[in-house]
Amino acid sequence: MWKRFLTKNKTSVIEDKTIVINSEIINYKHIKKEKKNISLRINESGLTVSSPFHASQNIIESIIQKKSSWILKNISQYKNKKNDIETISKINLVGDEFNIILSHDQSRIDPINKIIYLKSKNKEDELRKLLKDYALIIFNDRLKKYIALTSFKVESMKLTNAKTKWGSCSSSREIRMNWRLVLANINIIDYVLCHELAHLSYMNHSKQFWAEVGRLMPGYIKYKKELKNRCLEFYILN
Repeated sequence: MWKRFLTKNKTSVIEDKTIVINSEIINYKHIKKEKKNISLRINESGLTVSSPFHASQNIIESIIQKKSSWILKNISQYKNKKNDIETISKINLVGDEFNIILSHDQSRIDPINKIIYLKSKNKEDELRKLLKDYALIIFNDRLKKYIALTSFKVESMKLTNAKTKWGSCSSSREIRMNWRLVLANINIIDYVLCHELAHLSYMNHSKQFWAEVGRLMPGYIKYKKELKNRCLEFYILN
């Protein structure tokens, strides 16, 4: 009890650290904050380690070394995903492969013929804008499906560019979904949507919450695991 009292109002501390893993120098951010466990996260910015204030550097480095294979694999995958967008000629949207074609006509997505037409010379910015617009259409369409099957009331659906969350649900009944999910298949999109819809009834991750997710989407565990295993594929654009 005294430990919790003494650390109650501590502000998070962020430090830049370096560690050698299998002869490779890895830079990472270490965030000390009020939490119970040590966690590791990798995104396009690299490795981030979050730990309780009282965790020693030796323990942190020991955990990093135990996860060395996972860390090196995922850092390598992120590096590979940073290829110049100009070299990309195909992209997957909602489970289908679309061809990307430079055109003098209007930039648009043709979902019937599975073609993305880009006019702008700034290919990455134009593609990102098209994908966000398309994502909102798809997400709202899926939302309408589930609302028709339930008594849920949702005030609005918005997009998010969050780096660590796929979706969120507020107490004002606003749902936000990461636009990058449009690069996933429809089952993964539905899983994230059902996850957030379940928060309308349970603003936690209790057994009742997961039971509600299962009621909305039987077999969701398969797609929850698929999202975890494939998440790096959805970061081809910053």
